[in-house]
Order: sequence, then structure tokens, then C-alpha cells
Amino acid sequence: MFSSNRNGNFEIYMMNPDGSQQVRLTKHRANDLDPVFSPTGEDILFVSERSGERDLYIMRADGLGERPVFRTAPAYTVHIYCQSRWQWTSTDC
Repeated sequence: MFSSNRNGNFEIYMMNPDGSQQVRLTKHRANDLDPVFSPTGEDILFVSERSGERDLYIMRADGLGERPVFRTAPAYTVHIYCQSRWQWTSTDC
């Protein structure tokens, strides 16, 4: 899974380990970035700029059911980046 701007803005894609069968999962004019799988592999958490800010969204692994999880307040400058895991530890601070 990766994000690419091959069509003008960043979208999220899924592919086989050998690079074949690349499938675009998001289709929005705003950038969709930094995808990570949930621990079960059933969902994908990603960053989207749909509101003009970097917000967290979640969708099913098939790309359906997109919905916001966390919206950034416009008065704050917040930069959200997803990491490759969902659980923070004391070494992350």
C-alpha cells in the first residue's frame, strides 16, 4: 500500500508485493497520504487534506466506507503523519 501523485494529487493505492495489480483506493481532489493498516488488516487509517487541513480518515481495506476520524481545528497548525503502527509506546515521545 502506498500513496502516489501520478494523477496530479496524492491518492492511496494497493498492490501485490511484486508491484502488479495496482488498484487506486481513494478518489478525491484533495491529497490522501500516509496509509497504514489497522492491526486486524481490515481497515486503513490515512491522512487527507479534504477540509484544507490534515485530518485523519479511516476506510475499509477495499477502499469503501471512508469517514473522518479526527478533524484538525483551523486555528491550530497541526501536522499529522501516520506511522506504520497503531500503538504508541513510551519511546515515541
